[in-house]
Amino acid sequence: MKIKNNVMDYLRKLYASCVWTHKIQEKESERLRNIDSALKIVNIFVLALSSSGLFSIIFMDNFILKLATTILSFIGLATSLFSMGTDYKERANKHKDSALDFLELRNDIEACLSDIDIDRFLEEELLEKKDFFETKYSDLCRKSSSASKIAVKRASKALKVYKDNSYTEDEIDEFLPIHLRKANEDRRVV
Repeated sequence: MKIKNNVMDYLRKLYASCVWTHKIQEKESERLRNIDSALKIVNIFVLALSSSGLFSIIFMDNFILKLATTILSFIGLATSLFSMGTDYKERANKHKDSALDFLELRNDIEACLSDIDIDRFLEEELLEKKDFFETKYSDLCRKSSSASKIAVKRASKALKVYKDNSYTEDEIDEFLPIHLRKANEDRRVV
């Protein structure tokens, strides 16, 4: 019984780590995608303005218009070079892949905890499960890219304030078919 309790305690902590790491990787992916989108929008906007400014220069000889067009062209060049230096979309995809890996591990740990709760494993199997999940989690952490402090703050807010990954019994019942709902337990024949 002591081994079962120790393994369950360890896996519960590992489960919580997976929840956090999954959410952090997800938020970093979102952050990088937003940067990529913003750079593209700024670049399109600046290039459109500078193109219309170049068109106007052909028909008018205005110093301020020439200066504004030159500045806009420089900003367009700078945003293009900046976005070329870092492939935000590729980095976002890597974080999303890591998030999905941690989500899968989280779900596997949850299933294992359920199996442990119903005494499905012998003590030796429990220790093997613990070692397996510990190794898997460490491997995923090594393989994952580091996330920004911004992503960590956003993950914290999502999990603590908005209660991502938390569901009330009523919310779960809404997703399930009627015959599997807890609200119907009192009507089930035992």
